[in-house]
Amino acid sequence: MPNGIAILPGRERRRSPRLAAPFPATVRGTEPSGKRFQHVTRVDDISHDGLHVVLPVQSNVGARMFAVVRMAESDSAPGPRLAVRGVVVRVAGRPDGRVGLGVRFACWRFL
Repeated sequence: MPNGIAILPGRERRRSPRLAAPFPATVRGTEPSGKRFQHVTRVDDISHDGLHVVLPVQSNVGARMFAVVRMAESDSAPGPRLAVRGVVVRVAGRPDGRVGLGVRFACWRFL
């Protein structure tokens, strides 16, 4: 696992392999109440068609999301930035009160 980045091992149900790395990200979306949010966080894993992120706010399946992900291990490390638009396809509450969101990409581009 060089530089803290790894392909997730084991039996995988997803359609494509995931890159597991704590990439810094800014995520924007909408709460179920309609209130907009923006949070600086880290992406848990990412693939060619989606990502998983944990946020302190709820969202709904079908909600649109926008994120800018820095493909580096820290906010200060150099690395390309990836802008993605997507749709929430999975919402999972966590014991700590945060929410895990699976987001499928609608489009993406490097900045």
